[in-house]
Amino acid sequence: MSDEFIGYEIDVYFDNEKKKFKISHHGESNNYNLISYLNEIKGLDNVKLWIDFKNLDSLNVESSVIILDKIANKYAIKSNIIIESKNIALLSLFKLNGFYISYWLPSFHFIKSVFNIIDIRDDLIDYKPNAISMPSSSVSFYSKKFPNYPIHCWTNGMNQEYDKDEIRSLNKQKNIKIILTDFKRNFLK
Repeated sequence: MSDEFIGYEIDVYFDNEKKKFKISHHGESNNYNLISYLNEIKGLDNVKLWIDFKNLDSLNVESSVIILDKIANKYAIKSNIIIESKNIALLSLFKLNGFYISYWLPSFHFIKSVFNIIDIRDDLIDYKPNAISMPSSSVSFYSKKFPNYPIHCWTNGMNQEYDKDEIRSLNKQKNIKIILTDFKRNFLK
């Protein structure tokens, strides 16, 4: 973590047996959980957290809402948390419990996206997420389809000096509210 940024993205998996959020990328096994992570953050009340909920499903949604609500209230950080998932129907239960949610949209694909757009539009109408999230390569397509929706995007793999111009360009777009970057320093300040 760097003092250069005001927020961090965290990949979590909910362990329904242990009733804990494990921090893990792509499900690798480790003993690191959300509470131990939060305990290590200095100035936690000023940090924004983008929680990418990797395994949200019908079996864990009720328990995970209850547990995350307890954690957020214990640390008084609910207003600093964004919860992201592909499963908008279940994600909306977090919104009902006062969390800010971001609907993870599928990456742009020339053919599939044309067919998916109607379902996505219906989901946005039905569930009203606070934001939509996607890789930076999909921003152009989705920002044209949903120009008034706040966008959160990530720039994975863009970590060369020449990538900074593209990230600066994203930063100038009015509806982009958050950009995740692999850079160690915040060159957008």
